[in-house]
Formats: sequence, structure tokens, C-alpha cells
Amino acid sequence: MDPKGDFDKTNMPADTCREVEVTAEVNTCKRFFSASLKVEGLRNGVRNDYCYAYDFLRVFPLKDSQPPTMPPTQAPTQFPTQAPTSSPTQAPTQFPTQAPTQFPTEAPTPQSCVIESMEDRKARIEPILEDIINDEDLQDPMSPQSQAKKWLLEEDTFQVLCAKNCRRDSGGPDNGLVGAVYQRYAAAVFYFSLGGDNDEWFECAQDSATCTFQPTILEGDDVEIIFGENKWLSDVSECEWGGIACRASTECVDRIEFEQNNINGQLPTELSLLFDIRYLIIEGALSEEQYRTNDELLYLNGELPKQVFNTLDQLKFLDLNFNNLAGEIPPGVYEALALEQLDLDFNQLSGEIKPEIGNLTNLTFLQISNNKFSGELPDTFQGLTQLANFDVHINNFTGKIPKSVCDLFEIELGRLNKLRLDCQEVERCPDIFNPRQQCF
Repeated sequence: MDPKGDFDKTNMPADTCREVEVTAEVNTCKRFFSASLKVEGLRNGVRNDYCYAYDFLRVFPLKDSQPPTMPPTQAPTQFPTQAPTSSPTQAPTQFPTQAPTQFPTEAPTPQSCVIESMEDRKARIEPILEDIINDEDLQDPMSPQSQAKKWLLEEDTFQVLCAKNCRRDSGGPDNGLVGAVYQRYAAAVFYFSLGGDNDEWFECAQDSATCTFQPTILEGDDVEIIFGENKWLSDVSECEWGGIACRASTECVDRIEFEQNNINGQLPTELSLLFDIRYLIIEGALSEEQYRTNDELLYLNGELPKQVFNTLDQLKFLDLNFNNLAGEIPPGVYEALALEQLDLDFNQLSGEIKPEIGNLTNLTFLQISNNKFSGELPDTFQGLTQLANFDVHINNFTGKIPKSVCDLFEIELGRLNKLRLDCQEVERCPDIFNPRQQCF
């Protein structure tokens, strides 16, 4: 049917809807067929304002009378992907705060990006990988980088070149020929670096029995995300792998989030390719008791890679507590000006807290307890007027509590209501910070 000719465009009363049925004959040799339908219209009596409905269908045709390899996924009944290119002229300024639980794939797929054979796929993707893979990493065939490259070129069949281009310096869309490959490769390196292929993850690895995911969303965060509950390295977009969520508008990775999933090893520097990530949450345990008593759990270790945090300037939530991370806080963390929550407690981190901590004026939650930090806290907290929770107990700090911290209890705009030092929580500032010798 011709939608332009047969749709009923008459106005409807408020709180009503009209059903539309579309029938089409499809002849395809693809593994799946996707279709989408969007209906838009002006709101009654409101200029430059509109509403629209979106529906999505994915069908997996039967082959030789055998069932499909995976069930059809049900898409959300409403999912605004972009503003219309014609009237009305102004798009809404906010998306719904509740994200869909399934990932809609655009249809039809551009023919220019479809790969007809694995040989063609390898020939088109391998040159892109050469720009970002260090030759030294490939000398070991079992390195995470070698395994990720081999999987992407020889085993993965997802049409990655048809995905949206997620690359900050792309200068425009290019059918994903660069950015989408970078992102999928980075996700694969994460998997091979942190025990995903060693039958160690409790959930979402290829051999795991289950995969569930419910992302954390900070209050007031109106960025719409898309996510799924597929196992990692599945033949779907990495945005659908459980534990990953992407921005709906760009399909760039917005967060990686796991809690007590036996993720272990060193964070790979390839995370720096996920330049738009805002939430990095990898908690090794569910509680302090579990962390201290369960000897079978595995954790992140090693130092936080400087290259990663020099790039991830969009970080809003960094939560790596209950792990075995060592070394100092990388300089890039102090430059993540969007950071609202920084939770690094229960690790083996050391060194001093740098004066640049005062740059993080959006911080509401700062927790670095149960580490090996030393020296005096810098007196640069005066700009952290949003800080409500500051927890530094069980470290090796010395000296006085900085005046700029004490002032956060007093100034009119200050929100600080909990300062936790060694031995107790306080509602005022003590004169001496000597955690190993006395309580306040």
C-alpha cells in the first residue's frame, strides 16, 4: 500500500489512537528481515510541536524447515530515533527517561555496506584494524588483541559495516567503515582481556547459562539508551550484549556495567576507543562482607591505564570498588569534568590525592576508602559545592582536614552532609587528621 495515499490523516481527540496495518511481500536471502514504521503528526493547537509512534519488526525466516537460531526479538512500541526532516520544524528537547529493553535495527540495510562473504568481510575490515592494533600485541596469538582480531575477522558475521559510525573525528557518516569497527573490536578486547573467554564470568559470556542487565541511571539523566541481554560475541550489535548500553541517537557505547560477575585482569587500553562512554561500573563484589570472606571471587587488578582516562572525558559515573586495583589515580580522572560519582573504595590504590581534584565541580559522591592513599588532602575543595558524600576512611592520610572541606558544611550552597573519616562519621571538621592513632 502507498502510505502517503491510504493513511487516515484526520485529527483525533486527545488520548486516542488509530491502528494502521501494513502488508508487504518480502523476497530476501538474508538471515533476517527488518522493517520499521513511524507515524507522526502535529499536536492539536500547538505550533511546532509533534508526537509520533514507532513500531519495529524483525523476522527470522525458516530455512529447510528448521527453526531459527534465535527467537524474534520484540521491539519497543515507542522509540523516537530522530527528529523528522520536514514539518514540524522543531524536535522535542527531551527523550523519555525509560530506555527500551531491545535494540531496533534500521531497515532497509544499505546494499553498499552488506558483506556477501567472509573473505570480503576480512578484506574490508582488516585494513581498518591495522590502524589501531599494535604489532607487538599480535606477536602473541593468545593476546586479547590477537583473539579479538581473529574473532572479528574469522568468526563474527554481524554486518558491522552497516552500523552507525561511532567516531569522534569522522567528519560525518561513512556507513560505519571506521567507527563501528573500532567499537566492536574494543568490546571484544574487553571480553578477552577480562576473563570472558575462560569460562569465568558468571553471566553474559558465550558459555554462560544466563545474561541479565538492568542499567544504572542517575537522577536527571535524560539521555536515551538502548540495550539487550544477549551474550557477548553474539551475532548482534555489541549494543545488545548484556552489560553494555549505547546512546540511542548514535549507537555509541554509553556504559559498561557489571556487578559481582568475576570480571578479572587488567583494564585494556582499547577502552579509549569508546570515547563517548559515560558510565564505567565494574564492582567486584556485592558487599564488604562478600569481598572480605569469599576467596573464590576474581577481581580487576593492575593499574588504571592512563591512556584510557586521558580519552574518556565524558565520564559521569566511575565505579570500580571491591577490586584489587593498584597504583595512583590517573591524571585523566581529574580532567573528567562531567564526573558526578567517583567510587574507588576497597582497592589497593596509593599515592596522593592531587590538587586537581578541585576541577571536578560536578561531583556529588566521592568514595576512596579502604585503600593506601597517603599524604595530606589538598585544600582545593571549595568548588565542589555539589558534594554530598565524602568517604576517605581507612587510608594513610595525615595532617589537617582542609579548610575547603570544612567550608562545604557551612556555605550556603554546600550540600556536604556526610564526611567519613577513620573511626566514625562526623558532622563537623576535627582539627587533626591522624587516622591510625586516634578517633575523633
